[in-house]
Amino acid sequence: MSEFKKPQPSPTAWTQSFWQNCASERLMLLRCSTCSAHHLPTRRVCSCGAINFDAVESVGLGEIISYTEVHRAPDPAFKAELPYVIAIIELQEGVRLMSNIIQSEAKDLGIGKKVQCVFETLDETLGVPKFKLIKD
Repeated sequence: MSEFKKPQPSPTAWTQSFWQNCASERLMLLRCSTCSAHHLPTRRVCSCGAINFDAVESVGLGEIISYTEVHRAPDPAFKAELPYVIAIIELQEGVRLMSNIIQSEAKDLGIGKKVQCVFETLDETLGVPKFKLIKD
């Protein structure tokens, strides 16, 4: 039986620094120089129309907006991790991203629960932000 590997992010020239910073356990966002709105590095134009951004480090705290527990792997590479949780997280900076909730059982999760960013480092140039529940 062949060994499966999970898909990994494919950095572009625009997003490469984001993934490298994640490998160094830093969650970097873009802040619009005009209106100060925060964005993930996938945005090249702010909602206000500006195109100039500064890189800023997120505090890495947020809350669960939505989540689901996956019981059927979409790919054989994920089978060993079943069940796992995928969530939409809203960071304190207002940015929303999809990620995994780790080190927690789905029964302990809920909308509005607070989470903090942790990282899975794949190599020296590639890391993935994940989140864990902040215990009350």
